[in-house]
Amino acid sequence: MEAPFERECDAYAAAGFRRIELWFPKLRRLGLKPAAIEGVLHAHQLQAVSGCALEGCLWRGQGELDTHLPEFERNFEMAQALGVPRFVVFSSVAGPVSREDYQVAADRFVRIAELAARYPVRIAFEFIAGSALYG
Repeated sequence: MEAPFERECDAYAAAGFRRIELWFPKLRRLGLKPAAIEGVLHAHQLQAVSGCALEGCLWRGQGELDTHLPEFERNFEMAQALGVPRFVVFSSVAGPVSREDYQVAADRFVRIAELAARYPVRIAFEFIAGSALYG
């Protein structure tokens, strides 16, 4: 995560990867714009097939979903600009969770999917080992 993006892509290409997942928070931290990201990907013959990730938004114990929606929108805009077709969502929850928490998580996931539908981006759900919400 601390390596420069170009060096990361060097490693992916050397390992034989052709399709990768982009970590949007890292790219933003590095101050990279879509054109620069695309240039590095093209130079290494890599295709970004997903972007990730936004954690801590499905379980109601992690706060209100509305506080996360602007960040989702920024991520979907970045995915659209890069032609990335999927964005990963997850919540790692130590517990305890109630039966109602599952319905809240499903409702939140639907709201996120509705926001993603405004962009050519689909959301993907990542199951986290040991998360009480998905057990």
